[in-house]
Amino acid sequence: MKNLITVTFLKLAFMSSAFAGVGYSEMEHSGMDMPEMDHSSMDSSEMESMGHHSKNYESGSPASTSEALDARVIKIEARDTMRFSVNEITVRKNEPIKFVITNVGRIKHEFTIGTIGELKDHSVEMMDMPAMVHEDPNSVTIPPSGQKEVLWKFSEGSEIRVGCLIPGHYEAGMYLKVNVID
Repeated sequence: MKNLITVTFLKLAFMSSAFAGVGYSEMEHSGMDMPEMDHSSMDSSEMESMGHHSKNYESGSPASTSEALDARVIKIEARDTMRFSVNEITVRKNEPIKFVITNVGRIKHEFTIGTIGELKDHSVEMMDMPAMVHEDPNSVTIPPSGQKEVLWKFSEGSEIRVGCLIPGHYEAGMYLKVNVID
């Protein structure tokens, strides 16, 4: 009994020190023995009312699920050659876009929308936390052979990209340019 109490105490002490100062969204949740929270049926306004994803993005904003019904669908493959299947896309300002991203490789990839500055800043965070997993309005982590969707409306702006920010991937050329027109 004493050994069980000691082991339990050590586990709790390790967990509290390991996660000190780390926000919920920054933690890798897949290994935790907790039920998953499924937010897939919620639109961005519902997420924001819960305190999730209320961030302002320079590149645009999440499209709502009602806008998704009329959204243009863009299919993109994430490949282990450190490339997406397309190098560049052109979208209209505020046009709802439904990205369907398929990871055709054997390693995980990301699909993150942002300005070059936003991607650069987040890339630094990823270097410190390479196991970070995303399920955000502008960013998803796609497991090998997996598929994810992102609903987005781009605002006017220049230097908008979509990149894979897993350390080394973006630097190897895994990004695409987004041209926004009126």
